Amino acid sequence: MAAGQRLIVAQNAHTAALPEVTAISAEEIRSELAWRQARLEFSDTTLDQAVALFNRQGGVQFAIGDAELKTRRISGLCSAENASQFAELLATTLDLRVEQEASDRIVLRKR
Repeated sequence: MAAGQRLIVAQNAHTAALPEVTAISAEEIRSELAWRQARLEFSDTTLDQAVALFNRQGGVQFAIGDAELKTRRISGLCSAENASQFAELLATTLDLRVEQEASDRIVLRKR
């Protein structure tokens, strides 16, 4: 392997597939390694994927209140531990309403 490449290995022991080496962009590398700095970086990411990534951090959980919002795309950077920063990024970038339902639950809705 060389710089700018990714190795994909099947986790299933019953799979006879050989490891696969593919090219990976500098942007993808930054995004994949962002967890080390407790931040999330989105590049043309669907709202559904962005919410899932944030929710993995624990703490405040986001839910998408309107199904058609799931495919909206977002690009940006925020702290993986700051729910209010993430909510502000989503609200301003995607023109969403952010509703705090409980201390640990935020629902995203259409305006």
